[in-house]
Amino acid sequence: LAQAVWHVPVRPRLQSLACSPEEPIHAMSPHSRVLLFATCATMGATETVKMSGYDFGEEFTKCIKIEDWNTKGIDDDVEVMDREGNGCCPDGYTAGVKLSSGTEYHKGVVRCGLNDDGSRSGISTGTNCNYGKCFVVNPAYTCKDDSSMTLGGCCPTDQYTDDCYGYAKSTSNSMEYCSTYKIVAGSWETLGSSSTDDDIVDGKLAWGTETGGSGVYNYGLCGSSGGDGVRGAASLAPRGTTGGFLSTVGLVAAALAARAA
Repeated sequence: LAQAVWHVPVRPRLQSLACSPEEPIHAMSPHSRVLLFATCATMGATETVKMSGYDFGEEFTKCIKIEDWNTKGIDDDVEVMDREGNGCCPDGYTAGVKLSSGTEYHKGVVRCGLNDDGSRSGISTGTNCNYGKCFVVNPAYTCKDDSSMTLGGCCPTDQYTDDCYGYAKSTSNSMEYCSTYKIVAGSWETLGSSSTDDDIVDGKLAWGTETGGSGVYNYGLCGSSGGDGVRGAASLAPRGTTGGFLSTVGLVAAALAARAA
């Protein structure tokens, strides 16, 4: 699975500042005001946004609070902060999940690691960080129990609807994310283009929606309408092709089938 990683929106959606005190600033002592301003300047202001307020594919340059990423949906208020001077997200915040160059699952509401031309830059972290370009991928999906899919693309266990398949939850640096895809006629579709030079159009991420079309090559987003994609020959998408490994169960089943033949 993709490595989890730790941009300012074109249209700021500032709703509140976490470092704003309940007490009016004018009523604070001079010492308290100096301390407040120093704290905010050092830590940066926390903004409250709704990820549903961003356009699908819009560039995203901020960092999302991991606790909110793990528990909230796109219509909930979530805390975001600016990246620090070294390019890294503050502790407890994430930039999103890396977008690979293979066939993609939905793995979270922000996907990172792209160059200006759509090619994949990868992710680098450490003393300095470079997440590449990050973009919003915010499909509206309601789990079977009427809860919202988390920002990490997860539903509670066994609560994906019949037209959505979700693999087991993955965790990286305490951030949770799930690989999901849309089930079509008991199988899956591949949409978009395997080329990456059409993945960014007019500054936005283009997510493939048709077979043989353009945009990020993917298995379809849960909650989206089915297209005319190329359908697979099995009931589950082959993780060995796109996720980096084949399940042991799949290998054993294939071996037994070959032996029986």
